[in-house]
Amino acid sequence: MKKIISIILITLMCSTFVQASFAAEGTEGYIYSTDILAYVNGKPIDSYNIGGRTVVIAEDLDGYGFNVEYNDEIRTLKVISYFTPGNEDSKEIPRGKVGEILGSIYKTDIKVYYNGILIKGYNIGGRTAICLEDLGDTADSPNADYGYSQYLGRSVWYPEDRKICYDSYIKNEDKILGISRVYHRFKDNVIYTFADDFCGRSEFAAMPEGEFTGMYTYSPGTGASIYNIKPLYFDNHGQQVKIGLCVANPNNRNDALIFVEDAELVRSMIKTFKNPQKTHDEAMAYFETECNIRQKIENDSYTALMAEHETKGLLFVYINKQGGFVTDGFLSEYGDREIKFWFDEADAEYGTNTVKHTVTPFAGPHGATTMQYTVDLDEYDYE
Repeated sequence: MKKIISIILITLMCSTFVQASFAAEGTEGYIYSTDILAYVNGKPIDSYNIGGRTVVIAEDLDGYGFNVEYNDEIRTLKVISYFTPGNEDSKEIPRGKVGEILGSIYKTDIKVYYNGILIKGYNIGGRTAICLEDLGDTADSPNADYGYSQYLGRSVWYPEDRKICYDSYIKNEDKILGISRVYHRFKDNVIYTFADDFCGRSEFAAMPEGEFTGMYTYSPGTGASIYNIKPLYFDNHGQQVKIGLCVANPNNRNDALIFVEDAELVRSMIKTFKNPQKTHDEAMAYFETECNIRQKIENDSYTALMAEHETKGLLFVYINKQGGFVTDGFLSEYGDREIKFWFDEADAEYGTNTVKHTVTPFAGPHGATTMQYTVDLDEYDYE
């Protein structure tokens, strides 16, 4: 028994001596290999083990839907989410071995921020490791009811497969945009839609000056706030319908992160806000009254007008001969230039209903003097 106690004491003394040696040399432990497979935003990523937790290299997150910025002057590393899946190639990563020492963890004065919140970072010799379990921890999170941490992320452990998946909150408002003759405004956590015959493709517009400020407006205590996910509603002619989630973008206070659960359902509601569809002849008469028509071209499917509006400036109007129209103000700032447009039925990339535009003079790169702008009329919404 005494021998056993002696061995334990010697082991403890050795452990204490080793830890002291680490401290003296500026290290705090080791980073180990792991057989756990890790995924970030659905894509495989190299992972490691520190203290029984799964870590990834922060600098590796570039391409997984994040931007990683290091500032040596203020000794900070910032991991900033784009709240998109990213563009990293989905190449499989082989399962590693368990417990091999890959390197040391060093003491550091570098502060690590994830979406603006200070987190624990591990310096492993010029690179920084961060823990996926910590980033997805929902304990005490205001977003726990929605499955997200305070960092706007979630991690799920699959014990049978020995893998961990970390996903950041993903925005997808682009799935409900692009509808003609309407636009949207966002106040607190509600989307409002308005008819506008001069809006070629729907987007979020700024609130009227003096009423609200910015593209997206949150009222303290009533709507979505920073790091605090709220239900998202669509105002369907006075009836608020829950359609998803929203939260203020912690990296851009003039931005809302909108997630729509059923985009097709929302698009069908949006279309009911349009003004009644005009026939081809009705649309022609309407724009001949509202605008000064500078030029008209047509083919079997469409009529295209170059027109000047009193307040909108230069517009291109595309009228479907089966009914419906859209407007395009992309070239409005070039109304004083020479502009030509024509149907390019031989366009191999877009098809027979392609309209090409040129603007001259135009100071472009590499000495270019003409800008070309191409639209495929079949891609617009004419309903």
